[in-house]
Amino acid sequence: MKNIHHLLLFSLILLMSGACAPIKVKQAQGAEITAYAPVYPVLVGKTENPVFRIQMHLPEDRDVAEVQELSLDLSGTTDLADIEAIQVFYTGRKTEFAPESRFGTTSEISRNIRLSGSQNISGGTHNFWVSVTLHAGADLDHTIALAVPDLVVDRNKWAVPPAVPNPPRRIGLALRRHNEDQVHTYRIPGLATTNKGTLIAVYDMRYTQSGDLQEDIDVGMSRSTDGGRTWEPMKVIMDRGEWGGLSQQENGIGDPCVLIDRETNTIWVAALWVHGHGGKPAWFASEPGLEPLQTGQFLLTKSEDDGLTWSEPVNITSQIKDKEWHLLLDGPGKGIYTSNGTLIFPAQFKDENEVPHATIVYSKDRGNSWSIGTGAKSRTTEAQVVELSDHRLDVKHEG
Repeated sequence: MKNIHHLLLFSLILLMSGACAPIKVKQAQGAEITAYAPVYPVLVGKTENPVFRIQMHLPEDRDVAEVQELSLDLSGTTDLADIEAIQVFYTGRKTEFAPESRFGTTSEISRNIRLSGSQNISGGTHNFWVSVTLHAGADLDHTIALAVPDLVVDRNKWAVPPAVPNPPRRIGLALRRHNEDQVHTYRIPGLATTNKGTLIAVYDMRYTQSGDLQEDIDVGMSRSTDGGRTWEPMKVIMDRGEWGGLSQQENGIGDPCVLIDRETNTIWVAALWVHGHGGKPAWFASEPGLEPLQTGQFLLTKSEDDGLTWSEPVNITSQIKDKEWHLLLDGPGKGIYTSNGTLIFPAQFKDENEVPHATIVYSKDRGNSWSIGTGAKSRTTEAQVVELSDHRLDVKHEG
């Protein structure tokens, strides 16, 4: 890309948990049970963390039966003191988790638990979810392991097959949540660690709804100096206000990407600013040109004191965007600092024919000037970039 590195391309294959065929166990009178375990972290600060689903299928002519008890095995959990409560919810024929119909709950946590409840079921498919609530002081270095060996239906014990896969879940922290600090939705996270070990998290603050630009959106930042165990109050680091006399809704800025200059410890954040367009989706409304009313703008802010304070945003659109392109924006996510000192943001653009391309935006002079690479591959959008051991760049993209 413009004499910076040779670029390797390959499609990103997403390995989804649960790709293995589920194990089915037949019970009396033709009933079948399968088990699923989504591989998500268990988060401090969330009341419900669904970790295990039992699906029961009964023949259509089966009489009404009563589910009376579930057996829970937590023997692989690092420290039971991390767990505040366990709840089981019945979601009927819906496979998606919903904390609406509670089967049972307990705050008496031990390696093996028998949780009692009462739920009538008849012919058809039925789903039960096990959910974990953690104490506020749960250790982020620990893991939660949970299995359901069996359940009791009409006083008869039915075996539940193992869920595959079902690895121990890491404990995490719900840093930003729906409607917290009067923000409807937090999305598009990026995370980086500074030279001093400080964690810098950036994300969209979508004030009124969860959708993309164009909307009232700012870039928020959270900072932790103890490995993510505690976080300072959120700061807004990019906000275009009512620039140009238009409303906040027509001055949204979001999709942030963060990178650290390892030589100077300067923290850089890139984001897309969209001006005007009357709330229309920026991906389609942005047009050729370089001016804010024509096209999306590529903005940068930086911190030179380990994330304590941040500069006013700088607009580098005219440096890097071809005026014939419809849109240019960052990755989003995380940029890199290469072995030869180059600062690189993953990026994407829609060309004159509105065909998207993954690319990079880079600086070889500590961020004083910026350049753009050629298109990595057509019909690819959000990308991330890594430096390989032989110093080539590898771009993983969404096609």
